[in-house]
Amino acid sequence: MSMQPRVTDNDNGEIHVSLNEKFLRGWSYQTDDERRQKMLLAREYVEGWCDSVHPMTAARDSGFEDDNYPAILAIHEAIRQARGGA
Repeated sequence: MSMQPRVTDNDNGEIHVSLNEKFLRGWSYQTDDERRQKMLLAREYVEGWCDSVHPMTAARDSGFEDDNYPAILAIHEAIRQARGGA
């Protein structure tokens, strides 16, 4: 399973960010200038996603066994749900 979100521009006014083929976030645009701005927003979203997920997965993969780890995952999941994640 990939932990790297994918940014896709459908060349029809929509930019989507997905993870493992599941929609995470989207932007729409009408002009080329707007498309460039929204693509930057999408890339910043992915960068933020990776910055927040990497420490948790690194801790998990290193065998981190601290009581705070489940709380960190719960907070991350609550944020994802609040943003409309499925």
